[in-house]
Amino acid sequence: MAIRLNMTVANIAATLAAGYTHLRIYRSAEYSSGFSEITTTSTLIELLPGVSAYSFLDGNGTTEHWYRSSYVDTSGVVSETSPSASFAGDYEDTNFVATTYPSEAVFTNYDFYVIDKVRNIIGDPRELTRDYISSSTSYSDVSTDGYSLTFSNPKGWPLKVTLDGQDYISKDEPRVNDYQFLTFSGTTINTTSGTLDVWYYHFRNSDTEVLRTFNGLTTPVGLTAAQVTFDLSVVLAGIELLEKELRQFSITSGSKVDIYEEIGIDPSAGITSRMKDLADLRARKDELIDAILVDDPELFGVLID
Repeated sequence: MAIRLNMTVANIAATLAAGYTHLRIYRSAEYSSGFSEITTTSTLIELLPGVSAYSFLDGNGTTEHWYRSSYVDTSGVVSETSPSASFAGDYEDTNFVATTYPSEAVFTNYDFYVIDKVRNIIGDPRELTRDYISSSTSYSDVSTDGYSLTFSNPKGWPLKVTLDGQDYISKDEPRVNDYQFLTFSGTTINTTSGTLDVWYYHFRNSDTEVLRTFNGLTTPVGLTAAQVTFDLSVVLAGIELLEKELRQFSITSGSKVDIYEEIGIDPSAGITSRMKDLADLRARKDELIDAILVDDPELFGVLID
């Protein structure tokens, strides 16, 4: 993950005429304070005649960071300008650069911030994987009609889809069904000598599912919508997602299965882990609600000791 900063110099000719030669970039975890330079002598952004648009990739940045820029003269003749207003960058996945397949939805920087926060508290990171189908591997995950591939690690969303050397860059061809099937309509997967190369993220909950849960939360009993903080909303979304997972666990993986004498499948460890996470989040929810009620200036009553 990295953050891409896209900046525009309103009047490049006037800026160069004033003696400025480069852009300097600052970063902070706070909106209005704590900024420190992240550019170096070698990474200052050179201003060029006739060029108004500039970009900078912050490999250590996250969706929680804020940025400021200033104009500098590397010769030291002209003093550095005051920093710009704080601004956010754009999320960019650097784990996989050659992305061609469209994202599942259009997400803002704030959306990614929410999604990452919720993923962190429920332990559901995106993980990069690859399904490569060819005569030298296996066509076992291709449907009998040759139109669909079943992801080896569902749920998933493609980053790059290449069929017989051709990159596909439209959601219409192929389509992703239920985050587990990649289905072509106008062509088939050649299960004799063809190749299908799919890079994709896999996860328990897709970005869309995480964000939909967060945006669809109901206000806890005893609070007004205005009292619900961002941290409480993240915890509530995490609780709802984990409860959904546990319901699915109980239906699809709720019992121990013995296969022969040496092999057994026991999902109890995964269920126990999810239940512990859920209990921790419920306790955190209660703490956050208590803190909100204590800090509410409208709260009144009689203390009985």
